[in-house]
Amino acid sequence: MATSLYIRCIAVVAAVALAAPAVAAARTTSRTHRFAPAPHVTISFALAKHRVSGEIVRFATNRVSIIRSRKGTLRLRAKGQHTRRLAAPRHRRSRVVVRLSGTSGQVQIRVGRKTASLSGTFRAESAVVVRRRSVVALRIATSSGAPPATPATQASPAPTPAPPVAAPRLFAPDSVWNAPLASNVPLDPSNATLVRTLQNTVDQNIAAGWGPWIGTDGTSPLYTVPANQPTVRVTLDAGAWNGALQHALDAVPMPPSAQPAAGPDGHLTVWQPSTDRLWELFQARRMADGWHASYGGAMANVSRSSGYYDSSSWPGLSQPSWGATATSLPVIAGTIMLSELQAGVIPHALALNIPWAKPNVYSWPAQRTDGQSTDPNAIPEGARFRLDPTVDLARLNLPPLTRMMAVAAQRYGMIVRDQTGHAISFFAENPAQYGTDPYTSPGGFYGGPNPSAVMRAFPWQYVQLVRMDLRTAG
Repeated sequence: MATSLYIRCIAVVAAVALAAPAVAAARTTSRTHRFAPAPHVTISFALAKHRVSGEIVRFATNRVSIIRSRKGTLRLRAKGQHTRRLAAPRHRRSRVVVRLSGTSGQVQIRVGRKTASLSGTFRAESAVVVRRRSVVALRIATSSGAPPATPATQASPAPTPAPPVAAPRLFAPDSVWNAPLASNVPLDPSNATLVRTLQNTVDQNIAAGWGPWIGTDGTSPLYTVPANQPTVRVTLDAGAWNGALQHALDAVPMPPSAQPAAGPDGHLTVWQPSTDRLWELFQARRMADGWHASYGGAMANVSRSSGYYDSSSWPGLSQPSWGATATSLPVIAGTIMLSELQAGVIPHALALNIPWAKPNVYSWPAQRTDGQSTDPNAIPEGARFRLDPTVDLARLNLPPLTRMMAVAAQRYGMIVRDQTGHAISFFAENPAQYGTDPYTSPGGFYGGPNPSAVMRAFPWQYVQLVRMDLRTAG
C-alpha cells in the first residue's frame, strides 16, 4: 500500500541546511520532511516564483539532489553523477515529479513530457530536505511496493496521486504467512493447556520486567536490492559447511553497506525481487577476505514459496534443514515491516518466539526444532496461535500498534518461529540501515522509550491455539 502526505507551507525547520555555511542560516534556509523509511518515494512540486539556483531538494538518506541552474534548468545529481538538463516548466503551476526506487535502483525526474534518470544502489528513504522559497505545494508519496507510474504534467497544484501498484510480496499469497485463517478453523485439543502455558509466560515476563517484547536491533535487517546489484561469495565456515548451501551462497547480491543484526545470531537477509530470490544468513560477519556465515538459507522462488524451507526452495539443492532459524521458517518471515506500520495494516501472520520450546516434537509449518524445555506442557515450535475471531477488537481501545498487531493475529495468526532464552518476542523491521529509530523517537510507533506498553495492552486473554500437525524430530 502507499501513503500520501500533502505537505503545505507549515513544516518543521531542519537543523541541517542545503547550502548555507552557518548553523544559524541552516535553520532558516531548509525544511526537512520526515516519514517512515520506504523503498519507493515519489515527490512532486511546483517551482516558486523566486528563481533560487543550486540544490533545491534533496533525498536525505540517499543524497540525491535536484539542482536548478541560474537559467532555470533542472537536473538530478547522485553520487557524483548528473543527468542532462531539463528545461523548467513553462507554466508556474505545472509540476516537477521525481521518483526514487530502491528496488529498481533508479531515480527519475520528469518535467513535462521529458525525463532523465540515474541508476545506482539506493536505500529506503526517510526524509526529503527542501530549500526554502524554492518550491511550493510539495507532495510526498511513499510505497513499499513497485513505484507508481510518474504522472504527466498537471495544471493543478495538488494533483491526485497515482494509485499504488501491488507490491512484490515475500512468499506466496496462499503461504502459511499470507493466507488468512478461516473463522471456523478447528482448535487443537491441547488449546486450553498450551494457551495457559503462553499466558503464564506472559505474566512471568511482565512481572520480571523483560517482556513480552518486540525485537528490532536483533531482528534480521532486510536489504532489498536491484537487479544490477554486484554479487559476493558468502563463505560457510568449517563445522557448518554444507556443499549445496554453499553453492547457493556463492553469488549473493550483497549491498556494500550491509550490516548484520546486533547480537549473537547476527542475522541478515537479502531480497532481490527482480530475480525472485532471497538469501538469509546466521552469524553473518564481514572479514578481511569477505563475507562469512555459520549457516543460512536461500530461496529461488520467493513469490511462490510456501513460507518455509523444503526441497523446492532452491531446486536441486535445498533441504528442509536450511534456514537461519531452528525451525527452517525464514528469519524474515512474520516480521512487521516499517512500510506496513506506515500503511496501518500488517497483511500477514506474526512471528512469535517463546522461551524454551517443547523438545523432539514440532508442528508444521516448522521443519525441525531445537526445543529444550523440561515442562510437559511446553509449546512446540511451529504452533500457530490466533486471537478469537469473535472478539470485536475495535471495542478494546488498544494503542495503535497494539491494534495493528491484534488485527493481524486475529486474521492470520502468530506462528512460533524459534525459541528464546527468557522473553516472548515479536519482531519489527530492523531500522539500522536507515539511520533512524522510528520506534522510540518522539512520535514513534511505540509511543515511548520501549514496547512494554504496547505489549502489556495486547489482548492475550483472547488467544487460541489452532489445531497442530505434530511431527517427531529425527
